[in-house]
Amino acid sequence: MSNLGQNMMKEEKKLTEFSLHNSDNAADLDRKFEWHSCSWDTIRNFYFSNANAKRRRRLELAKNRYYHKLAAQERTFTQSKAPIMFIGDRGHGVRSIIKGHQRFGGHWKEKIYGRYTFSLITNEHNSSQTCLFCFKKLSYPQVARDKVVKMNNDFFIYLNNKWHNKYVVMGRHKLSALAIGQAV
Repeated sequence: MSNLGQNMMKEEKKLTEFSLHNSDNAADLDRKFEWHSCSWDTIRNFYFSNANAKRRRRLELAKNRYYHKLAAQERTFTQSKAPIMFIGDRGHGVRSIIKGHQRFGGHWKEKIYGRYTFSLITNEHNSSQTCLFCFKKLSYPQVARDKVVKMNNDFFIYLNNKWHNKYVVMGRHKLSALAIGQAV
């Protein structure tokens, strides 16, 4: 370990002994704060040194390589040319204001997973309104009652002309159960 690393370890050990939370009076708090403020430069020089910046960069590049390898392994596992649907990350921005929700921006996941296979990434709302076989948008059937046209939200209708089950009405709950069964 370098001298800078050893100095940093000594400073951190001192800081654990002189915790600001265990102060008895104001003079004790001032003395402990002096220790903390004197050791800031040593700790900052270690954590933001060129060696640590290079190490963080290497870790970031290794993480990117791992993501690419993971996506490639999933692509070789499927062995099919059919589209693959991923659920969950579409439309999320950066810096979520909702506590506990991570939000990702950009199209990096589509680009990685879509190199050798077709992929479709939707959010949870649109995944229930997407055909599980052709990934086209499903429509609600319209019913005319008492000279008023209303949409029936309990069912979906397939409008894909190329599919053998075109114009078939399917219940919303059946479609959700089928999607969950395919995901498992």
